[in-house]
Amino acid sequence: MIHAKLSNRLLKKGILYIPKDAATHFPKGFRLRKIEVIFSVDKQVVKYNPERRLIFGLKKLYLKHKLKAGDALLIEPITPFRTYRFKVDRGGAVKQVKKTLIVKREKSRVGEAINFRGLVYAPVNEQGVIFLFATVMKDLKMYLEEIRTSFPDAVGRRFDGRGWVKVNIEFEYKSSDYKLHKHPTEGCDIIICWEHDWNECPLEVIELKSVIRQLPSA
Repeated sequence: MIHAKLSNRLLKKGILYIPKDAATHFPKGFRLRKIEVIFSVDKQVVKYNPERRLIFGLKKLYLKHKLKAGDALLIEPITPFRTYRFKVDRGGAVKQVKKTLIVKREKSRVGEAINFRGLVYAPVNEQGVIFLFATVMKDLKMYLEEIRTSFPDAVGRRFDGRGWVKVNIEFEYKSSDYKLHKHPTEGCDIIICWEHDWNECPLEVIELKSVIRQLPSA
């Protein structure tokens, strides 16, 4: 059970701060994620920012349940990285919960050895793809102007022989993850991934696994 205390600032803004040692129970990444909270008989889809460990959109629930500064929420993960049950701890009486919280540590998991420009192993997630792309960006005659937490992940420029053309970029571990995440085909020009496994993909795909085979490793 996760113990998150409320303050006047959090109540006013309708947000909730997740303690660092409990963040392993929540989605990871660089962009906002949708999660579902169950509060008594109420169910609501809200947004979670993995970088800041903040849940947004709780103001109506706070008002309905008459929460005030000093109260706390006991959070129970129901569906991993998706659904959470909230219970009220009036006055924050359960002060020992944080000390006794047992956090399941994520196992260290790596890809195949590639030893490419400071990256020992192949990416196993989207974050690894972004890091690897940064090492080959110049080789691809590209650069980034923006990195976002919303769709699309990045805005950049690519040299087409005559000038630098603006491109919207979405990073994925596998190209099929783009479809899995239900991103629209409009608003994105290029999917950059480690593995291209979506044969009917309507967008341009840059598969980094193939790119690095043609480049020097240092």
